[in-house]
Amino acid sequence: MARALYPATHLTPAQIQLLAESAERAVLVECSRRTNKKVFLKAGPGPDTAQIGGQLVGNRLESELVARAGLPDTDYNAGAVTYDQWLTAALTASVEYNFISQQLRTDQVAAVYGVATLDANPGISRVRALVGTAIVLAAWDTTPLWAAQDTMGYADEYSLFGVQETMNIWLMPFLTKAAGERFIVLSYIAEPKGTGPITK
Repeated sequence: MARALYPATHLTPAQIQLLAESAERAVLVECSRRTNKKVFLKAGPGPDTAQIGGQLVGNRLESELVARAGLPDTDYNAGAVTYDQWLTAALTASVEYNFISQQLRTDQVAAVYGVATLDANPGISRVRALVGTAIVLAAWDTTPLWAAQDTMGYADEYSLFGVQETMNIWLMPFLTKAAGERFIVLSYIAEPKGTGPITK
């Protein structure tokens, strides 16, 4: 289980890049294993790629899979709006809110590696990432981030959601916010090229 969130201001750009690249590689590797599609990965951090092949097209390697940042509405049906904007519904103090509840497709894998807020007065004190309703992958206390006036937190390890698993992200607010909060879940999602709404 992911144990901690590291404030962005306490990490170097190289450390942040390493965390993001590890999550990106993880979704590509897992998606390749589950769908039997090829993917070419550059050398770098993350899962072992010895069995992951590339398809030679002309003089270059071409991947059958893509990994991209997860989008709130396109991918996760998150929050209060039906277009891609990170915004929760109205929040009530001390009442946990199911921000994301989305079953991934048979050809999708997702990894959550952090959170952020765009609000000047953040109101979320805890974030939980679950597979379904029982398997907790991460439980993060976000209060230290906001107390340090940091708006982004990166996980010590990513939370991986496999094909057809239900991704649930629960938020515990400590403030009541009738207009909701512009809260962001940092993630990658992988799928075969040409199958997603923005990769066709």
